[in-house]
Amino acid sequence: MGLSRHAEAAGADVLMVVAPCYEPLTTHETLHYLRTVADSVQIPVMLYNLPGATGVNLDPDTVAALAYEHENIRYIKDTVGDMSQAGKLIHHHGDVISTFIGWDAPLLGAVTEGAAGVMGGTANVMPAELVVVHRALRDG
Repeated sequence: MGLSRHAEAAGADVLMVVAPCYEPLTTHETLHYLRTVADSVQIPVMLYNLPGATGVNLDPDTVAALAYEHENIRYIKDTVGDMSQAGKLIHHHGDVISTFIGWDAPLLGAVTEGAAGVMGGTANVMPAELVVVHRALRDG
């Protein structure tokens, strides 16, 4: 919580929060951690769903429940790589949380489906090409 408060005090616009991953937490412990961090700051919070590292997948209904409980939980970076899960976040819970995709493979489908954005690794090596794709989608 101390680092989260420091980030807020230093002027951060959004706080991206991932559960500790050295010693994997249970789902209950992960949710407690995320709630505690969200309660400690006023700025918007982006959940970082990274089950490959944390051992816990934040399913769409759980994410929505967190967003309803905590007004400042507004975004999720979903790095599962499952368009079914991303689709549920986008179409069933888009009223309370904006979904960013953190996996390259479903990038095009996710943006087409209405994801708020993408944070894929390919953006580091071919950003101009991805901007062209995004503009093409935006322009129809």
